[in-house]
Amino acid sequence: MMQPLRDRRHWPETKNYLERVGQINNDLMLAREIAAREETVPDWLEDLTISTEDLTEKPEAVALLKLLHRHQLKLHSLEQMEAYKELAEEHAKNCLENGEAVSSLLEATAFTTMGPKADEQLYASPELESVLIRWAEMTLEDSNIQAPQPTMVQALMLAKLSLFLEQEPGMNPVWEAESKRSLLSSSFYSSGGNRTKKSD
Repeated sequence: MMQPLRDRRHWPETKNYLERVGQINNDLMLAREIAAREETVPDWLEDLTISTEDLTEKPEAVALLKLLHRHQLKLHSLEQMEAYKELAEEHAKNCLENGEAVSSLLEATAFTTMGPKADEQLYASPELESVLIRWAEMTLEDSNIQAPQPTMVQALMLAKLSLFLEQEPGMNPVWEAESKRSLLSSSFYSSGGNRTKKSD
């Protein structure tokens, strides 16, 4: 049976050539096994049919804004963006013309994008970072998950996971909470989406 992988300095001293070769081969085999596990998509991601790459891609800014809106979190700087103001005015006009109460543009299903320039502007906003991190902290608290304050990258990963979970019809709250715990306890999350940390 293989022994746990450990620093070679902690192997029992031996002058027996075959035992020494066995120790080295054991380390190499376990190192390969660990590397293979790190390259494998975790089960909880496979169940959601997503990959680690999906969690590191920035979501559409509008999807992020809608997620924050659903949790009663507002970006005040959004109201000053020309692209958003124009679309909000058009949305309000359409509501009135159709005899509907004027709702927030962020509640309109047809509102899915403002274009790459607006996305870039939003992602560069310090307010978006602070509000998103606040949302991530609220999410952790609501899920009874103990974790350090998330970075912007980690908050985006959690937001991306939440957006995927929202797309699942009839998502079991227990499975949803467990999926978040799985992400938060992974080395992938703690390293900010990097599989391995390169040494200087």
